[in-house]
Amino acid sequence: MNAKNQLLVIIPPGSIADEFVKLLSAEFQVIYADNEEDGFRILQEQASSIAAVLLDLDLARSSNFSFTKRIAFDSAFSSIPVIGTKTEIPSESDVDCFDYGFSDLIV
Repeated sequence: MNAKNQLLVIIPPGSIADEFVKLLSAEFQVIYADNEEDGFRILQEQASSIAAVLLDLDLARSSNFSFTKRIAFDSAFSSIPVIGTKTEIPSESDVDCFDYGFSDLIV
């Protein structure tokens, strides 16, 4: 069994979150995806080594949470938390991400 030492990061190119991800790269191997479709493909291929998915909340919202909906009922992904990222203080409406399968929300 592979050690879960990778983070799958799904953020738009040039995001402010890039700086945060650079900090995480000291502890994890970071795999980037520019969009949810590429992220889902990577997750399918490497699920056994992915510790968590960091997903830009605005990106997820613009697709009506398609990524989390796709993985919600697949047991292969049930142990992999999806953590939402925001570059600004979340609004009250951002809390709905938990209804769509997010484990946490970080700013």
